[in-house]
Amino acid sequence: MKYGVIIIEKKEKELLNRIISMAQYYKDENYKISILKLSEELKNARFLSNKEMPEDVVRFNPVVSISTPFSVSREKRYKAE
Repeated sequence: MKYGVIIIEKKEKELLNRIISMAQYYKDENYKISILKLSEELKNARFLSNKEMPEDVVRFNPVVSISTPFSVSREKRYKAE
Protein backbone atom coordinates (compact mmCIF):
# COMPACT_ATOMS: atom_id res chain seq x y z
CA MET A 1 0.00 0.00 0.00
CA LYS A 2 1.62 3.23 -1.20
CA TYR A 3 0.46 5.44 1.67
CA GLY A 4 0.56 2.82 4.42
CA VAL A 5 -3.09 3.39 5.36
CA ILE A 6 -6.44 3.76 3.64
CA ILE A 7 -7.06 7.35 2.57
CA ILE A 8 -10.65 8.56 2.40
CA GLU A 9 -12.15 11.95 1.66
CA LYS A 10 -14.13 13.32 4.62
CA LYS A 11 -17.46 13.38 2.75
CA GLU A 12 -16.94 9.76 1.74
CA LYS A 13 -16.38 8.94 5.41
CA GLU A 14 -19.85 10.30 6.19
CA LEU A 15 -21.38 7.95 3.63
CA LEU A 16 -19.45 4.97 4.99
CA ASN A 17 -20.57 5.82 8.53
CA ARG A 18 -24.21 5.77 7.39
CA ILE A 19 -23.70 2.37 5.76
CA ILE A 20 -22.07 1.03 8.92
CA SER A 21 -24.87 2.35 11.13
CA MET A 22 -27.50 0.62 8.97
CA ALA A 23 -25.73 -2.77 9.16
CA GLN A 24 -27.57 -3.73 12.34
CA TYR A 25 -30.83 -3.94 10.36
CA TYR A 26 -29.57 -6.49 7.84
CA LYS A 27 -30.14 -10.20 8.44
CA ASP A 28 -27.34 -11.45 6.18
CA GLU A 29 -24.46 -12.48 8.46
CA ASN A 30 -21.87 -12.22 5.68
CA TYR A 31 -22.91 -8.63 5.10
CA LYS A 32 -22.60 -7.87 8.82
CA ILE A 33 -19.14 -9.46 8.95
CA SER A 34 -18.03 -7.40 5.95
CA ILE A 35 -19.32 -4.19 7.54
CA LEU A 36 -17.55 -5.03 10.80
CA LYS A 37 -14.29 -5.50 8.89
CA LEU A 38 -14.83 -2.19 7.09
CA SER A 39 -15.45 -0.50 10.43
CA GLU A 40 -12.18 -1.90 11.80
CA GLU A 41 -10.24 -0.76 8.70
CA LEU A 42 -11.61 2.77 9.07
CA LYS A 43 -10.17 3.05 12.57
CA ASN A 44 -6.69 3.33 11.02
CA ALA A 45 -7.66 5.34 7.93
CA ARG A 46 -6.62 8.91 7.17
CA PHE A 47 -9.49 11.29 6.42
CA LEU A 48 -8.59 14.24 4.23
CA SER A 49 -10.41 17.19 2.75
CA ASN A 50 -11.13 17.17 -0.96
CA LYS A 51 -8.22 19.59 -1.56
CA GLU A 52 -5.79 17.36 0.36
CA MET A 53 -6.66 14.16 -1.52
CA PRO A 54 -3.77 12.77 -3.59
CA GLU A 55 -4.62 12.47 -7.29
CA ASP A 56 -3.64 8.79 -7.40
CA VAL A 57 -6.16 7.65 -4.78
CA VAL A 58 -9.24 5.96 -6.25
CA ARG A 59 -12.39 7.46 -4.81
CA PHE A 60 -16.13 6.86 -4.89
CA ASN A 61 -17.67 7.22 -8.38
CA PRO A 62 -14.29 7.61 -10.04
CA VAL A 63 -13.20 7.91 -13.62
CA VAL A 64 -10.00 5.93 -13.85
CA SER A 65 -7.53 6.13 -16.73
CA ILE A 66 -5.30 3.14 -17.39
CA SER A 67 -2.42 2.87 -19.80
CA THR A 68 0.05 0.03 -20.17
CA PRO A 69 3.10 -0.61 -22.33
CA PHE A 70 0.96 -3.09 -24.25
CA SER A 71 -1.78 -0.61 -25.17
CA VAL A 72 0.32 1.10 -27.87
CA SER A 73 0.13 4.49 -26.19
CA ARG A 74 -3.65 4.30 -25.92
CA GLU A 75 -5.27 5.17 -22.69
CA LYS A 76 -8.53 3.57 -21.54
CA ARG A 77 -10.97 5.41 -19.30
CA TYR A 78 -13.40 3.64 -17.01
CA LYS A 79 -16.22 5.21 -15.04
CA ALA A 80 -17.83 3.53 -12.04
CA GLU A 81 -21.56 3.19 -12.39
